[in-house]
Amino acid sequence: MGVKVREVPGKGWYVFINWKSQRKAKAFGKNKVLAKDFASKIEARLKLGDAGLLTHSGITLEAYTETWLDHIRHTRKPSTAEDYKKRLNQDIYPILRTVDLRSITRERVKAVALAGFTKNQAPKTVQNTIRVLSSLLSHAKEDGLISDNAALRPGRILPKISKRREINPLTREELAMFLSLAKEKAPRLYPLFLCAARTGLRQGELLALQWDDLNFSGRFLKISRS
Repeated sequence: MGVKVREVPGKGWYVFINWKSQRKAKAFGKNKVLAKDFASKIEARLKLGDAGLLTHSGITLEAYTETWLDHIRHTRKPSTAEDYKKRLNQDIYPILRTVDLRSITRERVKAVALAGFTKNQAPKTVQNTIRVLSSLLSHAKEDGLISDNAALRPGRILPKISKRREINPLTREELAMFLSLAKEKAPRLYPLFLCAARTGLRQGELLALQWDDLNFSGRFLKISRS
């Protein structure tokens, strides 16, 4: 039995398997980490006499997710990686978890969008979910694992999103009146409203604040969650 990870010039990383007269090679593009991870798993399975992975046609979306998220963690804010992971778990995995990356077609992308609309999600929310999927598939394409990104430019998959309505903020007088009433009628929530008025934070960012995020000496807040 032999399982070897090798880089083929001009083609990328491959895992070569020789087991009981069966020979197989799997391509992993530029992704050496994923190739080595697959090699470790196949070695462990073959030692137990399980050749199931030999018949697998490629890499599933779930198997590739951690590689992609690791890239996101190094290039985006921590909160972005957490948001992407949440969207994967809630909206993408139920449809595509075990699907081979090479088998993710336009129709399957539409199925993800339809599932979101079925749950009464706003068009903007569904659009963001498809963008997360598109980002993952673009990274897989860069790694040489797929030839096309089926989630790129969704077009008719999603309805047109109307322009954001014009914001009509409170005047200074209205804000002062609101904060005064909040302090009187809802003193427990007054600090939250005051923080919102002074910083312009979104609701999710306000509710995610923790004591460690407050720097009283420097008079600033650290926003790392939403």
